[in-house]
Order: sequence, then structure tokens, then C-alpha cells
Amino acid sequence: MLLNLVAIALSALALACSTYLAHRQVTLMHRSAYLPVYLAFLNEFRSMEFHDRYRFVCERLPHEHEPGNGLSGLPDEARRAVLDIAYYFQNLILVWRLSLLDEQVLATMGIRFLRVWDAIAPFVERERELMGAPEFRLMSSLEAFAEEVRQSRPPRRRRLL
Repeated sequence: MLLNLVAIALSALALACSTYLAHRQVTLMHRSAYLPVYLAFLNEFRSMEFHDRYRFVCERLPHEHEPGNGLSGLPDEARRAVLDIAYYFQNLILVWRLSLLDEQVLATMGIRFLRVWDAIAPFVERERELMGAPEFRLMSSLEAFAEEVRQSRPPRRRRLL
């Protein structure tokens, strides 16, 4: 009888260990999918051109251009810089929402989401008006995430920033 109880206990322990190791393996396999995506975003982020466009959007765009004509009314170079930067950050959010990036990756760039959205918001809002399609929310993921970062309490913000 005692031998049967020991065998059952050992079997239960083996099952628990196997379950834990299987779960751990699935987690590691899932995280391995992050690497190529992260490296693709990192490669773009490391380029001088990216930082030049980012600096233009955050520092010069609001002072050099009026939002009256929306995004489509910007000169070609300005529009290219805005769209490249805005869609870079929006795509980063979308890839995170698809669980292909860990939240910690976004956490390192939280303030950048805010700076980009604050700089382009008047242009995006005007573009939405010009499009005449209120159900289509251009760059809504970027807007929502920037607001989430802005409205989050300090502990959550530290995780996001």
C-alpha cells in the first residue's frame, strides 16, 4: 500500500515536471519568434536616416509647417519623413499586439511614441477631416498607444517607458 502511494506521488511529480518543462519550452519557442522581428526594427532604428527623420518630425515639423492641409499637403520630403516615422511606430505597436514583440521592447521607446504623436497629431486630425471618412481612424493605433502611455499611472508608465 505504501509502495503504491509513493509510486502515485512520483507519477504526479513527474507529470507536474513534464507539464512545467513543456510550458517553458513553448514560452521559449514563442520568444524566439521575437528575435527576427526585433532585429528588423532595430536595424531601422539604428540608421542615421531614421534619427534625422525622427528629429525633423519631433523638432522641426510643428514649427516649419502648418497642419491646415493635413499630411497629404506637406511637401514631399516632409511627408516622407512623417509617414516613415509615424508608420514605423504604429507598426511596432501592431507587431506587439500580435504578440511578436515583448512589451519590454516598447518600454524602451515610450517617450518617443509620445513625442511623435504630439508632433503629428494636428496633421493627422486634419487629414482625417480632409478624407471625409470619420469611421476611418488614420493612425489610430499610434494615437491610442500614445494616450495609454500618457494616461498610465507611474508604475505602468515605468513598464511602458
